[in-house]
Amino acid sequence: MKKGLSRRNLFKFMAIGGTTAVAAGCEQKPEKIIPALVPPVDFEYMPNTGYQYMTTCRECDAACGMMITTREYRAQKAEGNPNHPHNQGALCARGQASLQTLYNPERHARPNSGGNNVSWEDAQSEFVNLVQQSAGQIVYLGRPAVGSEGNFIDNWLNEVGGGKRIAFSLISRASEQRACEIAFGRSDLPDYAFENAELLVNFGADFIETWGNTVQNARRFADMHAYNDGKKNRCIHVGPHQSLSGARADEWLPANPGTEAMIALAMAHAIHQRDPHHDFLSDYLSPYSPELVAGETGISAEKIQTLAEKFHQAPSLALAGGIWNSSEQATATQVAVFILNAAAGNLGKTLRFHESEQPSEDTSHSQILQLLSDLNAGKVKLLIVDDSNPLHTLPASLGFAKAMKKTKVVALAAGKNETNQQATLVLPALTAYESWGDAIPSPGIFSIQQPVMAPVNTFDARAREDVMIAAAKQINPQAFAEITNYRDYIYERWAQAHQSRYFGPFENFWIKTLENGGVFEAPRWSSAISLQNEVTSVAYRVLSLGGSGLALIPAPSVFHFDGSGADKPWLQETPHPISQIVWDSWAEIHPDTAKRLGIKERSVVEIRTPQGSLNATVYLSYGVHREAVAIPIGQGHTSSGIVADGFGINVMNLLPAKTDAQTGNLAFVSTKAEVVPTAIKSYTVNLDGNPRQLGRDIAAATTVAALTIDKVDHGGGHHRPKEIVEFYPD
Repeated sequence: MKKGLSRRNLFKFMAIGGTTAVAAGCEQKPEKIIPALVPPVDFEYMPNTGYQYMTTCRECDAACGMMITTREYRAQKAEGNPNHPHNQGALCARGQASLQTLYNPERHARPNSGGNNVSWEDAQSEFVNLVQQSAGQIVYLGRPAVGSEGNFIDNWLNEVGGGKRIAFSLISRASEQRACEIAFGRSDLPDYAFENAELLVNFGADFIETWGNTVQNARRFADMHAYNDGKKNRCIHVGPHQSLSGARADEWLPANPGTEAMIALAMAHAIHQRDPHHDFLSDYLSPYSPELVAGETGISAEKIQTLAEKFHQAPSLALAGGIWNSSEQATATQVAVFILNAAAGNLGKTLRFHESEQPSEDTSHSQILQLLSDLNAGKVKLLIVDDSNPLHTLPASLGFAKAMKKTKVVALAAGKNETNQQATLVLPALTAYESWGDAIPSPGIFSIQQPVMAPVNTFDARAREDVMIAAAKQINPQAFAEITNYRDYIYERWAQAHQSRYFGPFENFWIKTLENGGVFEAPRWSSAISLQNEVTSVAYRVLSLGGSGLALIPAPSVFHFDGSGADKPWLQETPHPISQIVWDSWAEIHPDTAKRLGIKERSVVEIRTPQGSLNATVYLSYGVHREAVAIPIGQGHTSSGIVADGFGINVMNLLPAKTDAQTGNLAFVSTKAEVVPTAIKSYTVNLDGNPRQLGRDIAAATTVAALTIDKVDHGGGHHRPKEIVEFYPD
């Protein structure tokens, strides 16, 4: 935690430099910030006139459509593309703040080799030599590919002598994908039709924060949860932490950590008893009656039974996924929720699949575990890290930092982070605002990513794909024949797609695609979805957490995602919707638990697990289980720039190296933590004010009983007191 600006220095800076100096942080010199940018001279433009360009957001795998407003050929505002069927003109906070990646004054300005700046000619030559020397033993570690990028990298590896591509995302849906294979025989992910449900039961999925397409989820949830003909549909949140998604629910069932699957199976058992249309489930569900699981889950049998009846009667939908379900039983939990949906008759209605099966990118963390093994065994000669930060996002207990030192590392990156700061060679990359690309987030949705402006001339950066194409041609002159840059590659792939799917001149199609931001077809849903009896092979066992104390819950961050948003001031200074805390992490603890442990509101505590300890400010909340402590993911950086470094803690470093039994995915909910009071002073900024009225009677309150008393003599229970305690007495 950084100590904030003192009141004395605040007035001092205001007196010397005015509010501009204060807003700039009072430490940055003007020459270190990008000033009024000199517009490119190679283009004609109308001064003070805005132009809109459609492109694709690359802040996460959802690949929402974006509309960028430019003036003087400089991007100034990001909004959602109104033509895109997924986000329909909306854009999340991370997408809005992506402009700060483009104009980040701490972007890599020039190539760097061994800690020294070098020319692009020398950097390209070194890159080619490293690739040639490592042929067949190259690993490309990058973000999940949702478009042509994956095919391009696979082609590139083949052209330069072979290698392996690993798609890495901390927020992985591999367990959900594996559960789909088991339950439905499908290799893709389902579509969750919130809007078709009247009752939504959410088993911990953070659908507003990081799970799936959060913008689309929020819109569909709003449609489902709105009043319709005087009737309001309901949402029930089940899990140990309420979260931002859970705060939208009508009711919260604070289940014991790791027992969500038992509740889902108990509900399925209750429904199956009344409507047994899956005979193979009878024996499988028999150990999970509401009466048998009530003690383990902390939710009464009556509550589970009632919820099951309502779930069966109304058009309903059950969700699971995201970080809270990421335990050693992650896949088993997903299968349990799929069984519940099938038992209630939701398949093809609120849980459905596209007619065309589009296999999801394999983002299983088992690939990372294999990479660690290969690095330690000396089987990897060159590791190319593209837009990833495993040193920060992975638990320190995995030992990635030590393993990475056993090979050469090339980083393709726009901004700084912990991983590329340790690289042998850093090649500055253009941002998505300055380069070409595309995305197919779901069948029939083809989004284009186009440069909306010329590259910022302060930084000597190049498109990562152009650098790779140039290297491939130097190694193999026959590589990428008739392709000179990535724009040509994208153009050629879209031309092939047009020839096989559409009619008319391609140039007209291409121009219209750029104008609209892509090609968007109406979805076609499969009618042949059924529950497979393979689900009975999935054995669920009670989650065992190591350590002692409270269950540690790494909470998803709506702003910082996996930590990639922490270098953007807009996201750091935006108050968290629930805690209202800015520029920091916090440990969310139930007030009753804090009282038992002798912990005060906004004091600093030490969080201890067998993997280490960290200090965090306490935030007391009734939205967390009494036997749990929740800490948001994404902060605690050390080498990601002045905006990110030194703020908050990295909760991932408290986790053990445990994984899901089915997929090898990291188990986030995997340990307990001791919470110990300290004498350290907290400098955390919290904008939520004071939760107590301090005797001012701002909000008058009464009981239902008082309101029902006869009006003639109603006792005065809801009147304000005659004497009000003044906050500022004379």
